[in-house]
Amino acid sequence: KTINNTTSDKKLDEENSEEINDEQYYLMATKEAEGLDRDNALWAKAMATQMGDENKAKAYYVNKRVLALKALKAHHDESF
Repeated sequence: KTINNTTSDKKLDEENSEEINDEQYYLMATKEAEGLDRDNALWAKAMATQMGDENKAKAYYVNKRVLALKALKAHHDESF
């Protein structure tokens, strides 16, 4: 069986790679939100903006942390 690695295949591979990294960010942020090593300031904001609803606060926290982690990675990638 011959494997044709076209430009669109490479793009798809890059998208899948980015998606895997994205999932890792969500996993990291979820573990943070559920543990003792969370960002206390962000957690306080999450609880305040979500009116004390812990489940909604966790979702808020995770989404904000994923954005922050992606920004950190982008900044790191630009430095090299």
